[in-house]
Amino acid sequence: WGYVWHHKPSNWQGGPSLEEWERHGINFIPMVWGAGANHLDRAVEDGLPREKRALLGFNEPNFPEQANLSPQKAASLWPLVEELARNASINYIVSPAVNFAAYDPIQWLQEFFGNCTGCKVDAVAFHTYTCFGRYLKDHIEMYKIFQRPLWLTEFACCEAS
Repeated sequence: WGYVWHHKPSNWQGGPSLEEWERHGINFIPMVWGAGANHLDRAVEDGLPREKRALLGFNEPNFPEQANLSPQKAASLWPLVEELARNASINYIVSPAVNFAAYDPIQWLQEFFGNCTGCKVDAVAFHTYTCFGRYLKDHIEMYKIFQRPLWLTEFACCEAS
């Protein structure tokens, strides 16, 4: 499977169409990258590809230069994410994907879940950019407190200096 930072592959930077993904046997997973006209609003307007394996939540909402959503705002928008999934017959919804930033990812997710009681979140997504196996293992262990399957949706060997 694969994804782009958009709810439809052909809408994202002129990439291949959904049909091309499927022709090559790659299961496209739609993402609602963030709030606003180009993301959540557009996904509501367009709809999602139907019957996909999952729907990915917001991209790094704890980063100002990414989705930039407070846990409270993300929780208030989550019913729209659930409705999008339901309307597209997608039964599996993955949390907003967090990473280390000024806003601690674990704290962000704890506040999100605290404000999103009763929300459908089947798995927790996160990103990591470490070159060291022990740090990757430690990073994965941190997210186990949420007692859901984990989706590592971005990773690379890229240690900050």
